Amino acid sequence: MEICLLPLLVIRYSPVGLIIPELKGNINVKQKQINKKGRECCRCGEYKDWSHYSKCKKGTRGYDHWCKDCRSKYCAEHFRRFRRNSQLKYYFGITLDEYKQMLEKQNGACAICKRPEIATRKGIIKQLAVDHCHDVGIIRGLLCYRCNMALGLLDDDLETLHAMTDYLKKDYTK
Repeated sequence: MEICLLPLLVIRYSPVGLIIPELKGNINVKQKQINKKGRECCRCGEYKDWSHYSKCKKGTRGYDHWCKDCRSKYCAEHFRRFRRNSQLKYYFGITLDEYKQMLEKQNGACAICKRPEIATRKGIIKQLAVDHCHDVGIIRGLLCYRCNMALGLLDDDLETLHAMTDYLKKDYTK
C-alpha cells in the first residue's frame, strides 16, 4: 500500500480578506493578500484593485494573477524576442543565439567601420543588420545602417567601389 504525502493547501479568512498561500517548492509558503477590492500581483508584489487586472477564467475570482502593467511588459518583451528570432530564421537561416555570437565576435561593432550602431528608430538604437551575399546567400557579417545602405546602393559592385576609393584618394588641393 502506497501513501501519498502532498502539502495541504489551507485557505483561511482574516480581517483584511481572503489569504491564499502560494506554494514555492515544499518548504516556503508565500501568502498573497486577496479581498473584495483587489489583490497582490504575483509578479511585482504590489497590491492593486481589481480594475488593474484582466479577466481570466483560470485566475482567482476570475482575474489574472499578474496586473495589466506586468502582463503587458512581459508580453511585449516575449513578442519582441520571438519576432526577432523568427525574422532571423526566415530571412537568413540563423537563430537569435547565432546572431548574438556573431555580434560578440565583432565586439558589438560594424564589420566594416568597426563602430557600434548609432541609427535609431522610434528613439531606440537599431540592431546591426545581417549582411549576406544575394547570389549565394552566405552571411558575411553584421553591418551598421550606414555601411549596409552604402553596400546596397553599390549593388555589391567591386568596380564601382574601387572607382569611389580612387576618387577619394585624389589630391584636390591643386
